[in-house]
Amino acid sequence: MDRTTILLPPDLRERAARHAKAQGKSLAELIRDQLAAVVAGEDPTDDPWLADTAIHGGPATLVPEPPPLPSGTLFVAADALVARHWRGHPDHPRLQRAWAAVVLRRPALITTPTEVATALTDLARRTDPAFAAERGRRLALAKHLTVVIPSADDQQAALDWLARWRDATADHATCLAFTVATRERVAGVITAADPYRWAGFRVLP
Repeated sequence: MDRTTILLPPDLRERAARHAKAQGKSLAELIRDQLAAVVAGEDPTDDPWLADTAIHGGPATLVPEPPPLPSGTLFVAADALVARHWRGHPDHPRLQRAWAAVVLRRPALITTPTEVATALTDLARRTDPAFAAERGRRLALAKHLTVVIPSADDQQAALDWLARWRDATADHATCLAFTVATRERVAGVITAADPYRWAGFRVLP
């Protein structure tokens, strides 16, 4: 990363520092994020879902440097949706790294209705139903996340995945996610769930 010096009026620097702190970021992160959005021709608040920084249970884990993302579409698993907004999730710190990169770089994202339903149900049970409902409302307005409805062929392929999953952790919803992610030729999956590795997907972060 290149070092650049910029001159700011004292009042602007103070307001920007307060704004960054409120978002759980350093001033440098805030400046980088805003510059990336401007260069990309996007308003950083144009997507109500990506702009949603609410965290239940305290502030988000600070991410000094978001990791690189592979080029191409990424699949978002239910656990990643939950960890984005619940600090108590065991993988919250690790998955926040992926989310920081997503907010900064805005790759194409997909998921399934089942992953969304699973995530919102889990979030409602672990935090507060009203909090989960608001996350769902924002997610419904997402511009950078497409919810892909599985086809009848996807449903059959998911059953084939399920038949190969030979232990008590078998999960049909995850097999359906495998099928959609395979059909869409995703570059990786944002998750901390081991079954995606077992199925041969690149897992992020």
